[in-house]
Amino acid sequence: MIGTGYMEESQLQEQLYKGEINHLFYVQHHSEEKQKAFEKYCEDNNLPQDNRAAQDFMDYELKMEEKAHRDDAM
Repeated sequence: MIGTGYMEESQLQEQLYKGEINHLFYVQHHSEEKQKAFEKYCEDNNLPQDNRAAQDFMDYELKMEEKAHRDDAM
């Protein structure tokens, strides 16, 4: 069941994987911090707050996380 407010990350990941929710729903229901980061990402990149931008934002976050891990390993 899809709820309102913030949800557990594992639940969101599972629903996204199953195609039950889209990337925008994921970002909007993950946490206040992620939602604000997404809003800033859209503002900084002059993007609408839509599903495509949410997917791009999640890809960007993943790349930054991978870069941080690589930098830590050096």
